Amino acid sequence: DTVLAACNYLAGLQGMSVYQTVNFGTFQNTAKVGLYVTDSAPIWDLMLQLCESIGAFPRFDALGRLELVHVPHSGAANVTLEDDDIVLNTLRQNSVIARANVQLNYRRNWTVQEQLAGGATVADREFYARPHTSIEINNGAQKLQVLDTLLTDASQANTEAVRRGVLWSVQRETWTATAVLPALTAQLGNRYGLLSDGVISGTGTVTAWKKRADRKL
Repeated sequence: DTVLAACNYLAGLQGMSVYQTVNFGTFQNTAKVGLYVTDSAPIWDLMLQLCESIGAFPRFDALGRLELVHVPHSGAANVTLEDDDIVLNTLRQNSVIARANVQLNYRRNWTVQEQLAGGATVADREFYARPHTSIEINNGAQKLQVLDTLLTDASQANTEAVRRGVLWSVQRETWTATAVLPALTAQLGNRYGLLSDGVISGTGTVTAWKKRADRKL
């Protein structure tokens, strides 16, 4: 099923539904996922797994309504902060995120069988002995970023792998700043974090990561 349909089903178990999706395009609306639960698990954790498969995440809006949010990686800035938006002396670099090759796992095998017998072909035996199928994106890096997804379709998994490959294709930095909240006009997603400050009224702490060569927030 799709991420929206699966999350709607899970939310329905708690008497809720997904109010809306944010920044979902054709891929996010149509990508097929599969989930198999053999034991009790928190519904929120299951929603996170589903959403993370397409680079999205669930959240509740200010009115307590459930949303599924995706922030596209277009190469352009999703949030722009000018000098006047940042509280003096709060902008600082936190860490450097190394460039990495990407291994995206999909088509998870929920019942690994390493000793199939009978009329099973060699290809079938190899397939059912693997915990998942993988796509690798080579960015010429020494680090490998392994991404487990619940995607089931090979073509759609390749689309997501290419997108993640671009995301990890350059070295990036994480920066933190205290900003005036009205300056934030974009929906915040999995590459941005927002925390209530509580010290300076009308501000919040913004964490963003960006290209090493582009130091503008």
